[in-house]
Amino acid sequence: MNHEEIVDPHSLEEAIKEDFGMSIKELERVQIGYSNRVYKGLLEGREVFVRMQKDKTLYPVEVAIYRALTKQGLPVPEILGVQDEPSQLGQSTMILARAIGDPLGEMSLNSEQKQLLYFSAGQVLQKMHQIKIPGFGKLILKDEQLHGKSDTNPKRWQSVDGPTANFRYAGEHDLITPQEFRLVLDIWNRISHLEVDQASLVHSDYHGGHIFTDGQNITGLIDFTDATADDSRYDIANALFFQSPEERVVFRKGYGELAEDPMVHDYILFVAINKVGWRHKKGMLDGAAKALKKFREELES
Repeated sequence: MNHEEIVDPHSLEEAIKEDFGMSIKELERVQIGYSNRVYKGLLEGREVFVRMQKDKTLYPVEVAIYRALTKQGLPVPEILGVQDEPSQLGQSTMILARAIGDPLGEMSLNSEQKQLLYFSAGQVLQKMHQIKIPGFGKLILKDEQLHGKSDTNPKRWQSVDGPTANFRYAGEHDLITPQEFRLVLDIWNRISHLEVDQASLVHSDYHGGHIFTDGQNITGLIDFTDATADDSRYDIANALFFQSPEERVVFRKGYGELAEDPMVHDYILFVAINKVGWRHKKGMLDGAAKALKKFREELES
């Protein structure tokens, strides 16, 4: 059966049952894109997610990431099943249990809870960064082990698929001033020539929607779609971009000394201007304006 032909929940349930032997009920689509689809449903009373992807190389990498995180003692959802080429669904499919708790960004927290949890979030990210990866950039598998696609950090940033297009888009479409573009170009030159001894496993999108908590502890980490092998400071900057000044203070304390490294400031500016370009390109004009505001606030800090 071609997955594109599965248009109703009952047919999808039957296809999943045929391929995985799981009876997942009340399926509801929660995300759809050109190359991927995500559904949520109930398996014996617990919420699960069914993710389908046209690119069959991605889920083996993600399984290896989850394996590395579990070995490091970090909380991730349970993988209930994964198949590269399921006969009925027709696309690479992964079935995951829902993470324990609720997204940190959706919790109503008092000041004390917020301090505790953002401190813990910093500790968790630092522990993730202790997972070292050979190579830099896009994650691939070699002999079932995670590797970065590029040999060095400069090669990663200067490669064809390196993270350059969005900040250049911001400059070319006059979303920032010529002076700001020159400043970002200087930052880009520093980052793209930066020698880093060894890459860490970085999340690249570490924010309150991807960090789960029970109100006292960090109970789950999700969405490693953008995970790469990179400089830990780049990941710290990605996380700080989403945080308020108060959250940043305790997060940095939780992470430790590296979070105060001056290079983090350069990375935050670069992350912010890339988000300006990416969001504007996608038609997310309000989001682009917010990212630009963050960029300019960071310039003044």
